[in-house]
This record gives sequence, C-alpha cells and structure tokens, in this order.
Amino acid sequence: MLELSNVRITNGKDKDAFHVLVRHLSVNDGGVAVISGPSGSGKSTLLQAAGLITRPDPDEQGVKSSIIIGRKPDGSARVIDSEADDSTLSVIRAGSVGFMLQVGGLVPFLTVRENIAFPLKLKGCGIRDCWGDDFDSLDDWIDKYFKVLNLETSLLSEMPGILSVGQAQRVSFLRALVHHPDVLLADEPTASLDPETARSLFGTILDMVRTTGISALVVTHDPELIGSGGMLVKHVTAQPGDQPKSSVFDDGEQSPAGEA
Repeated sequence: MLELSNVRITNGKDKDAFHVLVRHLSVNDGGVAVISGPSGSGKSTLLQAAGLITRPDPDEQGVKSSIIIGRKPDGSARVIDSEADDSTLSVIRAGSVGFMLQVGGLVPFLTVRENIAFPLKLKGCGIRDCWGDDFDSLDDWIDKYFKVLNLETSLLSEMPGILSVGQAQRVSFLRALVHHPDVLLADEPTASLDPETARSLFGTILDMVRTTGISALVVTHDPELIGSGGMLVKHVTAQPGDQPKSSVFDDGEQSPAGEA
C-alpha cells in the first residue's frame, strides 16, 4: 500500500523554486501506478517524497498532509508522521521501500550476488524473514528469479561492470525486491533499453509486483509501455500547477487508506 495526500515539495529557493503538489495518489497492494509528464515536471521529486528521501514542506493551515507506506504488523496502515526523525525514516526506507534507478545504480565494487543481498543487510533480515517459508536460502530465491528474468547464475560472482545494460537493469530490479518491500519505486527503469527488452522487463515488473503484493510506482516517458499495462495499471500525468513553476499530480481518487 502506498498513498500520498496533500504532499507539497519545494525544490530550490526564491525565483528558482519549483513546487510539486501531490494532491492524491494511491497504489493498492499488488497494484501499479505509472507516472508520466515532461522533463522537469517533478516526477523524480515525487518518487523521492514517496521514498522518504525528500521531506515534504510543512503542512499549510487547515490542510493535513500524509504519506502511507505499507502496513504495521497488526494490519493497519503505516502513516508516516511529518515529525518523524531521520533515524525513523531511515529504518522505514530500508525495510519498506525498494528503489530501481534508470541506470541500475549497482555498487561497482560489490559482486552481482553481493549487490542483490545488500538490502537484506540494510533491513537486518534473512530471506526467510522477508519471504517466509517460500525460500530456504538467498540462493533459492536468486535461482528462481534469475530463471524468470533469463539471467545466468554464472553472473553472480562477476562485478557489475561486465554486465550489459539489460542485465544490469534486471539485477537492479531483483535487488529492489529481495527484501520484499511494501513499495517499489522505479525511475525510468527501461529508458536505456531497446524497445523489445523494455517491454519484456516492464511486463516482468507488472507480473512480479502483482504476484508478490508489492505496490509499484513507475516513472516512464514511453507511451507504449503505459498502454501495455492495460486497465490494470493506473496512469497519472503531471499537470500544470497554480504557480508559474509548479506541477500537480492527482489520481482523482480518495482511498479509504487515507482515513487510517
């Protein structure tokens, strides 16, 4: 589950400031929302706010902002307090959010296997803690999803520098999912790929988030990818705001999660 309501983010100062308002955006468990818009419209800023990297602006008088990421152990929505300290936000990021960047973002001095395992170390858990009895070991998990993504296990001991762009993006995707986060945030994950590989990877992302119950927020410029998801993918486009340098994102819905 992911929901942002009345979240405002300002980048820059004075005349150079750019304002982003997320009026409402929600993604259910196993759901996918695709974000599009021209360059400079605040799409990456939206992802940073959803991933608790960028702190939103203080609440305006009479307007309460909220960010919900996943659920607590008792099943209730995990509402992120606007006053939460950096340590708390860091723990939530490590445990509940998976990031997939445009160019992979793999750590160059770690092997492919070490890159995939890294989120488990940050979260402080083993594969069974994250996935239950579905897998006995990290190697079991890697073996399954390497087959799904058509990757050779011989790559596990290699450094990221020898990977093709397509291989690096697929490894990055697995790294973002290995700790079973509540939310996957993907910033132009197929921008560096040829059309066929892009469609294949995007289809795999859709399939895997649905089967695992993860909520995915994906930024893309590619209209073919947006259309390939059909009616099961929510599409939200950046709209001009009420200020000269501003954008608004709004899915036009009011989710019950926002009442939690």
